[in-house]
Amino acid sequence: MWTLRWLVHRSLAFSLSTWCFLVPVLTTSKKVAVIHVGPRKTGTTSIQKSIDIYKEAFRKDSYLVVDYDSLAGLRDFNKTKPSRMIARCCKISGSFREERSCDEGYFEKIRNVLHDDKDTILRSSNLIFSSEYLDGPLVDGMKVRELLEGGWDVRIVVAYRRYFEWVSSLYSELHRVDKTRGSHGRVQTWPNWKSSSAKISNVKSWWEKKYTRQFHEGIHTPAVFERYRQVFDDVSVLNMHDGSQEVVDNFFCEQVPNATFACQALRDLTENQRQPNWNAGASTAYDELAVAAYLSGFVNGGNISRQEMRDRIQERQEGKLNLTANDFPKDCLSEDMLDQLLKQSLLAEQMVLPSFYASPLGEEDLRRQFQVAATSTLCAVDVKKVLADSDWIAFFKSVGGNNLSHDESHASSKVGWKAGVHPSRHPPVPPSTAPISELDDVWHLPQTVGRMIFLISLVLLFFLYSLRFSATASSVCAGRQYSDEMTTGPTVSGASCKTFKEEEAESLLVGKNNSVAGRFLLTVL
Repeated sequence: MWTLRWLVHRSLAFSLSTWCFLVPVLTTSKKVAVIHVGPRKTGTTSIQKSIDIYKEAFRKDSYLVVDYDSLAGLRDFNKTKPSRMIARCCKISGSFREERSCDEGYFEKIRNVLHDDKDTILRSSNLIFSSEYLDGPLVDGMKVRELLEGGWDVRIVVAYRRYFEWVSSLYSELHRVDKTRGSHGRVQTWPNWKSSSAKISNVKSWWEKKYTRQFHEGIHTPAVFERYRQVFDDVSVLNMHDGSQEVVDNFFCEQVPNATFACQALRDLTENQRQPNWNAGASTAYDELAVAAYLSGFVNGGNISRQEMRDRIQERQEGKLNLTANDFPKDCLSEDMLDQLLKQSLLAEQMVLPSFYASPLGEEDLRRQFQVAATSTLCAVDVKKVLADSDWIAFFKSVGGNNLSHDESHASSKVGWKAGVHPSRHPPVPPSTAPISELDDVWHLPQTVGRMIFLISLVLLFFLYSLRFSATASSVCAGRQYSDEMTTGPTVSGASCKTFKEEEAESLLVGKNNSVAGRFLLTVL
C-alpha cells in the first residue's frame, strides 16, 4: 500500500516539475512565420486556395493564415489581401511602383498590429503568408524582415519549377483566352486599326524577344531564392519534380513546421475529394488560328465573334476530327533558342537543388522532359500550313461568312500577313454583333489622347508663328509708314506690307521658296 502511494506521489511530482520546466520554454520561444513567396506559376493559386479551405485545421496547429483567417484581423485596413499589400509596401524605397501601389501608412499599421502585445491571439500564434507578388526584383527583403523581426522566426518558402516548363506556363497565363477581366479582355475582340494589341503573340515570337527573356529570368526560382537567402537564414525550396507528393501536400506536410492537423486532413482525402488544379493554363492554339484566319480574310468579323470562332475551331478539331490542340502543325523555336533554353534550365536546377540534380530524377529526367516540350508546349501553331489546307479554308468560309473566292482569299491572306493588319475590305466588328470588352476603349485611350494632343499642339504652333510674324510684319509696316510720312509723305501701300511679310517668312523660317513649310506659312500669312 505504501509502495503504491509512494509511486503515485513520485509520478505526480515528476509531472509537475516537468510542466514547470516546459512552461517557460513554451512561453519564451519564438513563433514561426512561414512566408511563401512564389514565384508565380509554381502552384501558388492551388496552395492559397487550399490553405483557405483548411484554415481551421491550421488553427489547431497554432497557425493563423493571415490572408483568410478572421482572427488575424489584418484585412481591416484594406480590401486587398494583406500578403499582397505587404508585397506592394515592401518595394525598394523610392521606386515608382512603391509610390504608386502602397497605401500611405499601411506598412506601419501592419507592423504595429503584428507587434501589439495586447493582441494575445496574434502574438501567440504562428503565421502563414502566401503571395506570388513577393517574387519581384523590386521587393526589399530587408523590409519583409523588419515587419516580423523580434516576434517570429521566419521561414521563406520558394517553389521550384523547371525553367522551360515554367516559361511555357507563364506564357499561357499572360495570354489567356479564357478570362475576360483586366488586360485579358483584349483577346475577346477582333484586332482592328484601333486595337492592334488584341493580336496576341504566339509562344515562339514572344520568347524570341530578348527583353522577355531578361525580365522573366529575374522572377524565376534561382533569382528569387538568391535575393531572400541574402537576408534570411531559413530559405526552403519546394521541389515540384521530386515525384513524392503533390505541391500542396509538400507545402502542408514539409514546408510548414509542425502542421500535423492540416497535413493529416489533406492526406485523409480520397482522390475524388481532392481539389482541382487551380488556375491551370489554357491552350492559345485555337485563338491563334482564329485570329490568323481573320487577318487573312477568311473570316468576316461582322458575322461571328472571336470567342465563337475559337469555339467552332475547337469543336471541329476535338469533336469532328478527334484531335487536340497539340495536333496542329507546329512552328517551334530555332535550334539556337532551344539550346539556350536547355542550358538555362540545367543551370537553374543545378544552382537551386544540386543534390536532386545529380540524382536519376534530376538532369537525366530534365533532358528527357525538355525533348518532349521542344516539340509541343514550346511551339506555336503553324498557321500558314493550316490556312493552306483546303478543308480548313472551306470550314472558315462556311463558319466565318466570307464570300471571297479561293484565289481572292489567298491573295488577301498574303496582304494580311505582310501588312500585319486585317484587309480593308472587312470592316471593324459592329458593336451589335461583337463581344466588346468593357476595357477596350480604356486600353487604347492613351494612344488616342496622345494623337489628339500632338495634332492640337501642331495647330497651335503654326497659329502662334502666324501671330508672331503677323505682329512683326505689322510693326515694321507701321514703322516704315511712319518713316516715309516724316520724309516724303504717306507712300507705303498694303501691297508693300504684304510683300514684306512674305520676305520675312521666307528669310526667318525656311530660307527657301520651295520648302513645304514655307509654302504653308506663306499661305497662312
